[in-house]
Amino acid sequence: MGFVSGMLGVGGCFIMVPVQYWILTSMGVSAKTAILTAFGTNLMVVIPTALSGALGHSKKAAVLWKEAVVLGVSGAVAAFVEGGLHRNLQGGF
Repeated sequence: MGFVSGMLGVGGCFIMVPVQYWILTSMGVSAKTAILTAFGTNLMVVIPTALSGALGHSKKAAVLWKEAVVLGVSGAVAAFVEGGLHRNLQGGF
């Protein structure tokens, strides 16, 4: 995935989630479990990678922490609100 995403100039999760989903459903895993597993696996890869990159850039004083915290908190709040709206509109998982 890293090689292909590097060649295309996109993040690895952009390719990895659909590929994992396809592989898992091909193996007989239910679609619901497959998509949750694909996203969960990718979060376990992306979070440490993002933290490592942020700390590396922070050592060079290249991170605007105040803005990063505002963006992160507002993104997390928006994700939870959207998740709640989606669940209510769709009748839950």
